[in-house]
Amino acid sequence: NGSVKALTQLAVISQFFYRERNALDYLSEGLALTTERQVEPMAQWGFFVQAGLSVSAMQLYDASLLFQKRALEIALEMGRPLMVQRSRGELGFAYAALKMYAEALAEATKAFEVGSSIPHGRELMANASWQLGDILRESGQCDKAIDAYNRSIDLYEDLNFELYDYVAHKGRLLCLARTGDTNAIGNELAKVLHLFEEFRSKITTESQRNSFFAVEQSVYDLAIDYAFQRKRDP
Repeated sequence: NGSVKALTQLAVISQFFYRERNALDYLSEGLALTTERQVEPMAQWGFFVQAGLSVSAMQLYDASLLFQKRALEIALEMGRPLMVQRSRGELGFAYAALKMYAEALAEATKAFEVGSSIPHGRELMANASWQLGDILRESGQCDKAIDAYNRSIDLYEDLNFELYDYVAHKGRLLCLARTGDTNAIGNELAKVLHLFEEFRSKITTESQRNSFFAVEQSVYDLAIDYAFQRKRDP
């Protein structure tokens, strides 16, 4: 159990720094252990959640859906709300990656309901609202997505969770970019760029900082387009 948990955690850290191949190496070793020996449900749950995230990062979306479904089954068997909420959220993203938006929204909505039904569930509600925003945006429902992002941002600001506050602001920016409202885009862009640089500056290794920038390059692509459209200055 300890080995599986440690390998899963190593995969989480690798995934955080966009090293998907390293994450898969750790998960392969963990999968061998879960196959050879009986592993406690909590360790299995964490393993399958991270396995789903890792294969999703490599665009293996069908495999991700299967891993996240298994993780949800384990969470429901354990009857632990925190794990159920996390699994429903990740399963929602897995459905959205396959453009199964009705199923994705259903899971994300259930994730929010789990958070609202338990004491001190504000973090769960904030996370589920961000997930709902992303799924709604991907399905072309930006008006509803902005409402979900606004709710997530308000909750995360109360909780002082900067990382997730950033992703909610980024999602809202991507929706505003479709509206053509230059004032709203400019205000949100300033906030997103500030959070982006603040978070990137806290990564201590240069290669990891560069990896984060490479993945989040779309933020600066949007900023360039916005500046060009406003000033017509190449």
